[in-house]
Amino acid sequence: MAHSMQVGDFLEEINCSVCLELFSDPVILECGHNFCRACIDTVWDNAQSLSCPECRDPFAVRKYTVNRILAALVERVRKQEQVQKDNRTNPRQNVEDHDEGVKQTLCVEHKEELYLFCEEDETLACSMCIPEHYGHHFLPLQKAVANYREQLNSVVSSLESILKNIQTEEKIQQHKIKYIKECAQNLEGHIRSEFTVLHDFLYKKEHQLIQELKVETSGILEKMEKNLKEMTDSSNAIQCQISAAQSKLNQQVSLLFLKGIKGEMTRFIEAHKENAAVSYELVNDNVNSGVYKCPLQYKYWKEMKNIIHPAPTDVRLDSETAHPELIVFDGQSAVKWKEKHPEKKKPDNLECFDTKLFVLGPYGFTSGRHSWEEVGDKKSDDFERFDTRLFVLGSDGFTSGRHCWKVEVGDKSDWILGVAKQSCKRKGNFDITQKNGFLVLLMENQALFVCNKAVRIDRFMKICNVIVYLDYDGGQLSFYNASDISHLYTFHKTFTEKLFPVFSPCGAANGKNTAPLRVLPQREYNLTV
Repeated sequence: MAHSMQVGDFLEEINCSVCLELFSDPVILECGHNFCRACIDTVWDNAQSLSCPECRDPFAVRKYTVNRILAALVERVRKQEQVQKDNRTNPRQNVEDHDEGVKQTLCVEHKEELYLFCEEDETLACSMCIPEHYGHHFLPLQKAVANYREQLNSVVSSLESILKNIQTEEKIQQHKIKYIKECAQNLEGHIRSEFTVLHDFLYKKEHQLIQELKVETSGILEKMEKNLKEMTDSSNAIQCQISAAQSKLNQQVSLLFLKGIKGEMTRFIEAHKENAAVSYELVNDNVNSGVYKCPLQYKYWKEMKNIIHPAPTDVRLDSETAHPELIVFDGQSAVKWKEKHPEKKKPDNLECFDTKLFVLGPYGFTSGRHSWEEVGDKKSDDFERFDTRLFVLGSDGFTSGRHCWKVEVGDKSDWILGVAKQSCKRKGNFDITQKNGFLVLLMENQALFVCNKAVRIDRFMKICNVIVYLDYDGGQLSFYNASDISHLYTFHKTFTEKLFPVFSPCGAANGKNTAPLRVLPQREYNLTV
């Protein structure tokens, strides 16, 4: 009895207080009471003011929230009531279902136990059904179940393995998406920061030039207005004198006309002399439009090189690292390949020693006292020199910061540019790989490669100059076509040791590719390519 009362109380809790039925699409008000959506809408449509039908709390606006938890609870109650209703209408159904399962273990036709499984027909059979399945394969029921369970478990295990791999890849993809978003956000911040520098520079130059124009204009106008004021004052004074003289001339009475005439004439004559002695020149100064109406964009474009970061690095080549077949020249800014020539045999000379291993100094003495110091061979032991690959390094390496340098490659069909670690391989024949300390871009027969991987470029692109950009701290090495700063390739790597610019003009064949590689100095950048 107590249980029935509790169930009844529970059902009352999930009944709408308006329609007294189970909630349909329940919603909860701000006061915490629940109603059917349709019921509360009907109540509020017919009410003069908005309030809760139960507690009468007023509301300023028509607002409620769907109660999904209550909706799910009501749905479960509905299903339970349906089950109970079905049980009441057909109480023997469960017993019949059990009997049906028992019947299925007996052959309908022979009333024998179904203990065999026909693999071809996928049906159960008794011993008397075998002739009807001539030529078919039979398995004991338990063995058939075990076999197919094993196969199904194998499939499930395989699917679970595939699912695990997919989920792993899914997580990796999610991390990659997150990384790309963060990377894009960081790059956007970098772009804004870089352009802010340009905007600030241009704004300051604009403001400065406008101020100079205002100062110059103000100075010219001040002189003109001062001159105009003097002219106006003088003109007014002369007008007054003319008016006084005209008034005297208009006097018709002779006695009055002649009264004080000498004094007035003296004043008129002196005023005339003073005005005649003063000359006014127009101020014809003009604003120097040549300063302000010049090719401003070009002028300040040239000045912007002072704020460019990184500024072009003045790279010099280290001849001590150059392969013996390379020539470093033009102030250590260019390198080219030289052909091998057989050494010429020195001609016999009467002054040469023919049996003793002696050599004379270049100068002799005929008088005085002299001393000299023995100097050994100052040439290095070639430890740093490349002996197989046609490479040469830059004189200075980098361990931090951002750097860029521009290399003239001209019409060469083969060349190599990039950076090399201080510990890179230098002796013997080796692959040009990151493992051996090289991050380079290779041009081979007019095609670009990175580690034997072709770099896709516009087939109409002509590369005469290459800009190499190194952001050591940011772990980036990029290459650009200097003509339009179009991107060629970028390495992303964490740098941990000193990096040196590396160059290779490559060898020549059939008189081709003999031109040098040339590192352009800072003065030749001029912000142009």
